[in-house]
Amino acid sequence: MGNPSKSSPRKWLKNPAKVFMGPAERSDPTLPVVHRHDEFEQASEADLAGFEVEEDSEGHHYAVRKEHPPVPPPNLQ
Repeated sequence: MGNPSKSSPRKWLKNPAKVFMGPAERSDPTLPVVHRHDEFEQASEADLAGFEVEEDSEGHHYAVRKEHPPVPPPNLQ
C-alpha cells in the first residue's frame, strides 16, 4: 500500500468538525476569560437562582429548588 496523502478521506472522518469549522482557536492561557452577558446567560442565571446547592454527609452535592412551582389544576374535560 502507498502512503496516504494529506487529502485522504480518512482525515475527514477523523475530525469532521475541523473541515467545516476550521482549526480550534488557541489564545493566551494567561489572559482572563471574558464572559459575555447576553440574553441566554441572563436567562440561565435567573433559572439557577431558584436553586440552592446542598451537601449530604458523604460530601455529595445536589441542587434543591428553593420554592416549588405551583401545580396546575388537573384538566377536567
